Amino acid sequence: MSQTTDTPMNAATANPAPATAPAAPDKARPVAHVRPRVDMFETDSGYVLRAELPGADESSVEVRVERDILTISAEVDLPQPDGFKAVYGTAGRRHYERAFKLADNVNPQGIDATVKNGLLSLTLPKAQPAVVKVAVKRAE
Repeated sequence: MSQTTDTPMNAATANPAPATAPAAPDKARPVAHVRPRVDMFETDSGYVLRAELPGADESSVEVRVERDILTISAEVDLPQPDGFKAVYGTAGRRHYERAFKLADNVNPQGIDATVKNGLLSLTLPKAQPAVVKVAVKRAE
């Protein structure tokens, strides 16, 4: 499995919100585009991918496979603490996204995803090699 480098997402995440962003009203806070940190491991039966998505839960995370591209994304709103008034802010709303090209031996129908404490864990099983028996006919 390899990380894609030719997706629009990569260009969009290269320039997150500036560090000097003034505080904005809660509803108008800018969205910071964040490229999540990821670890990948291979086992005998498949691959494990773990992505850091602080603030994300199962309702905010989307995992999709289109052709051979696996995309993970989440939209998270980190709320302002009660009783406080924002005077400066670079946190707030975040859009996480990252895309990967699946290895040829991954079975996309068997992918399992869980999230706990902002850590997304994907299990990507390896496809079993198909054995095809070809009928042999007598030539005329």
